[in-house]
This record gives sequence, C-alpha cells and structure tokens, in this order.
Amino acid sequence: SHVIQLSETGNSLSTGLLVGCDGAMSRVREHAFISTVGWTYQQHALVASVQTSATSHTAYQRFLDNGPLALLPLPGDFSSIVWSNAPLEVDRLKNLSEEDFLKEFNHALGVTARDVGLEMPPEALRLAGPRLSFPLKWQQVQSLVGPCTALAGDAAHSVHPLAGQGMNLGIGDAVALAVQVAEGI
Repeated sequence: SHVIQLSETGNSLSTGLLVGCDGAMSRVREHAFISTVGWTYQQHALVASVQTSATSHTAYQRFLDNGPLALLPLPGDFSSIVWSNAPLEVDRLKNLSEEDFLKEFNHALGVTARDVGLEMPPEALRLAGPRLSFPLKWQQVQSLVGPCTALAGDAAHSVHPLAGQGMNLGIGDAVALAVQVAEGI
C-alpha cells in the first residue's frame, strides 16, 4: 500500500495502485519520480466549445499552412474546436471579438465554400465557453509504472492532437491497464 497526500490540508489516501491519467503535466508522474523525454512542436492549440448550426456526428479536420484545424462533435448542436497554430497567432485569435473569431474560424474550416458540392461542416454560431490554449509537445515516459503507480493517457505520452491520436492512445492504455488489473498484476 502507498499513501498519497491529496492536498495541503493534510488529507491522504492509502491505495495499492494509483493510476495517473492526469494530463501532460501529471502530478502523479512527478510524485512517482517517473521521467520523460520529448520536444515541443513550436505550436499551441487553441481550444473552445461552440454552438453550431446543426447537430453533427462527424469530425471535420482541415490541414492549413500553420497546422491542422478540427471541429469535433459534442452532444446536441455543440462541437469542440482544436486549432493548432503558431503561438503568436493563437494569442491573436484568442483576443479577437467573438464575432471576428467565428468569422475567421468558419472561413478557415471552409464553411463559406458550400458551393463546391462537398459535405461541409456546420457553421460555428457562438462560443459556448472560453477560448483556451496550451503548448503542443511530444512526450514519452521512461516507464509506464512506478512504485504502486501506473500511468495512462497524456500522463504517459503526449502527442500532437492531430486526428484524435492522443485520445486513441488513452483508450488503449485504459483497456491494457484494465486487463492487467483483472489478471491481478
């Protein structure tokens, strides 16, 4: 068993296995003294949720000169944006008015090119939350396990958000870890 301090208030947790799936800046990984190797992509991801003109079950991605732009479906008529770009451009996009940002986003995704006969993504009508950003990096742990600890998802390996690869890796990690736990590692 391993005791983990949960907060500065002194609360603690005793566990036989702590699974760290707490992101690229994992405190669980840090606590377990598991090191990483990696590099930055010299890009940031701008992320936001938007309300769209229609419900969609399709993910759309467009490859632009400065990086990919994605519109990922959420329940109802909402979607998530992931826009990879140079850090200064991401800062500029974050500081635009909502109207100007949505105009640039819809144009960049190709929503305004409906006359070409292809299935086009729904139009982003309004922001449904704040625009946030974070630096993109590739990062891999030296080991997926430490004393009473296992890592999964971005805590274990971070990749560019292109085509949902990180999500797919995280799901694979969860399945592999569940199999190991079920077999009584």
